[in-house]
Amino acid sequence: MIKQVCIGIVVALALAGCGVAPTDGTRVLEDAGYTDVVIGGAEILFSGCGEGDTFKSSFTAKSIATGRAVTGSLCQGWFKGITIRVN
Repeated sequence: MIKQVCIGIVVALALAGCGVAPTDGTRVLEDAGYTDVVIGGAEILFSGCGEGDTFKSSFTAKSIATGRAVTGSLCQGWFKGITIRVN
């Protein structure tokens, strides 16, 4: 019983931090030329991210260059920066 509770706590803690920090994600997108940034929640499926990525969040924003709305994902690993993946 105690073993099951401990496993449950570890799984819950692991899933709680699966997304890119919204402040970091917003900063990266604004530096890359996007405005009106909205960071979504953590995404559990990591398809589209790199092999070393541990965290993934969705986002919507507006491109300064084209003026169009874009959607995509922010991917991040433990020892690497944030990568922008536009859909």
